[in-house]
Amino acid sequence: MKSIFLIILFTVGFSWVLRSQAFQLDKLGKEKWLKYRGSFHAGGMWYEGPGDRDPFGYLIQGNLQITVAGMFHIPFSFTYTDQEFRVPSPLRLNRFSLSPSYKNIRFYLGDAAMSFMPFTLNGHQFTGGGLEWQGNKGWLFSAMYGRLLKAVPWEPENPSLKPVAARFGYGVMTGYARGKWHLKGSLFTAKDKLPDESVDMHNYPLPEQNLALGFQGRFTFFKNGTFLFDLGRSEIFYEESGLVRLDFLKVADSLQYRQTYKALKLQLNYPALRGGFGVVYERTDPGYRTFGAYFFNADFENVHLTVNQSLFKGRVQLGLRAGVQRDNLDGAKNTTFRRLANAVNLNYKVSDNLNGQLSYSGFKSITNTRNQFDVINGTTGLESLDTLNYRQISQQAGLMLHYDLPSSSGPKRSFMVSANYQGNQQGEPAAKGNHHFYQGSLSYRYNNPEKKLHFSSSLQASINQNISSAYIIMGPGTEVGKYFLEQRLRARFGISYNFSHQDTGLMGNVLNMRAHAAYRMGRGHSVNLSGNYQYRHTDRHTRNDMTIRLQYGYTFDNFRIDLSPDTHTGISKANTITTLKFKYRYVLYSGTIPEINQQIALVSREPVFLRLPPFVKADLELLKSRYITLQKKGPYKFHALNYLTALYTNGDLLEAYYNLVDRVIRKLIHDMKKTDLELERRYVIGLREMQEFERNGGDEKIPAIFKECRDRLRGHRWLEEQLRTYDGIRPGKKLPALLKTYIDAQLNVNFRNLSSGVPPADLEGAAEVALIDHCYTWSLQHTKNRKVALRYHQLKP
Repeated sequence: MKSIFLIILFTVGFSWVLRSQAFQLDKLGKEKWLKYRGSFHAGGMWYEGPGDRDPFGYLIQGNLQITVAGMFHIPFSFTYTDQEFRVPSPLRLNRFSLSPSYKNIRFYLGDAAMSFMPFTLNGHQFTGGGLEWQGNKGWLFSAMYGRLLKAVPWEPENPSLKPVAARFGYGVMTGYARGKWHLKGSLFTAKDKLPDESVDMHNYPLPEQNLALGFQGRFTFFKNGTFLFDLGRSEIFYEESGLVRLDFLKVADSLQYRQTYKALKLQLNYPALRGGFGVVYERTDPGYRTFGAYFFNADFENVHLTVNQSLFKGRVQLGLRAGVQRDNLDGAKNTTFRRLANAVNLNYKVSDNLNGQLSYSGFKSITNTRNQFDVINGTTGLESLDTLNYRQISQQAGLMLHYDLPSSSGPKRSFMVSANYQGNQQGEPAAKGNHHFYQGSLSYRYNNPEKKLHFSSSLQASINQNISSAYIIMGPGTEVGKYFLEQRLRARFGISYNFSHQDTGLMGNVLNMRAHAAYRMGRGHSVNLSGNYQYRHTDRHTRNDMTIRLQYGYTFDNFRIDLSPDTHTGISKANTITTLKFKYRYVLYSGTIPEINQQIALVSREPVFLRLPPFVKADLELLKSRYITLQKKGPYKFHALNYLTALYTNGDLLEAYYNLVDRVIRKLIHDMKKTDLELERRYVIGLREMQEFERNGGDEKIPAIFKECRDRLRGHRWLEEQLRTYDGIRPGKKLPALLKTYIDAQLNVNFRNLSSGVPPADLEGAAEVALIDHCYTWSLQHTKNRKVALRYHQLKP
């Protein structure tokens, strides 16, 4: 262990190889020479239950951020568990990156990434150099040169490894941005360079060259209106000198020697009345690409209108959006997709205590599929008129009412009612594929800042309905929390219960009890103790799970060593704050306190934070109340940073939960491929025994066994169809109702476990069991009359 740490310290202390370091030369000498901050956490977990988990586990984590002379930033972190030891060092010896700046010019040296425009150079990493300059009178200039792709040589002993030619490129961007006029133009070009010597040059792909042009601008008309445009043109052709070396120049005329792509985006905004109107038009050619970007959303045309208005002296905020999108712009595909979208959002402030929100969105997708053999076998040219039209209509609606009970001082009480609806209609006629999902909640919150006490209670319900059946989940929940010992000790206890019901009767129930205590022992030290008990009963099994966690944490920062000659102690106090400016997670907050309040509010409305659990939002509101009314800079900054720390920490936990669910879903998809043959084999055996039972009689258990085998195979094949297009979970991404209901139902319990320090790997077993139960229940609702098609067996008549 000691040798590992000595190696790490030696690497940190003597290696000058840095990664993505940015510093300002004009501030050299004005910063303290050495600063560092970090944290250390150690915890253990005890588990008892039927899950496939170790009864005890522990985790030790630490991180350290060192800043030298305000220029070099060296991060370090380690993780030690009962399973593995990890040291993810950022000091990669084959990487070098510096970004020095002086006044209004910045340089990029080594491994860097720059962006000119969306359709030319946009974030592609290169090894070389670049600069950005912004003049005082609005003029802009940027330039870069470097290697975009590193060569991968051809290895005859490893033919599966595809060789890659080195790619070099350069680009410039210039423009003027001041007042009403913003104009920019960029040029980017890159080409492949084959190696000087190679075992077999013909194993390399044909070398290509790219030339991309872009124009971007914004100007004002009629005083307040704005018009924005973004144009791009990219040409990709084969590099001539490479074709000569590969002896392909003679046949170059038979190749598609030059490909030209175009892209544009136009946007018009105009303020009118007490809001504004806007229209956006976008079009990108199929296959659009440049060597200066990794990915493009190509082959689409989109136009939409937006209206935003403030009515009735600001009490009503109305937002409207409508548009249409299509693909297959060149007609080369057999399928053309068209999508009609519209949305309405209404916020109404009835009084100072009552607020309401209403939202609706509808999507209508039309897919025209053309049989390719109609074109091949066509004789009159009219066969292509016979196409398959498929329609899908999705609708979402939501209603929320929030009421604060009148209270000039003392405890705050509020009620909130929410209801959501989601419906899907597929095919022709649409009624054959109807599916409806309803969700509602009623909650009460009590917060007493003087007694440091908060309490909440809620009732949740969801209904999943299709043509043949309805599935209902309902249950109450409550939580109470309080601060003790001058807010050094925080305690929280919660209990929830829910049951599921189907047409056939009660399906199961779940009881959860959670407790958590956190104690701060002086500056930077904290101890957390949490416990969770769950009782789950279904028609298939009953299980009890109990988990207890203990964690110690220590954080340290703002330790500054001053090495200037007039310093005797080597330690100086922090500089007095003269302006209200601070940075957190690479976001700079500056300005007056009301302006910073608006900046923090804008950050808190990012999609990942809007999906946090209700109990987390309640805690964040409590932290927000501590800084929102402060006027002194020191206390305000302290509490604002506490809020941002909690906000981003919970956002990280939510992303960890999404990653956990994603792994569980992908594992289920992988396992389903292995079990398909076995489920069909059991079904065939059960079917034969059932046929024999119907002819000659026998064991009375045979019909029940056959029914279970049939239902499992039906559900398995139906679930395959539902998960066939699954490609991950992202904020704002629309998911099938099957997965959305599962994610929402498991959010609270898994979020609490993650926030208590439980490693995600320890939660995968329970999450997988819950997913299997959820999918099995859903499959029973959707496969009652589904026919079973055999893939591996043939039944004799």
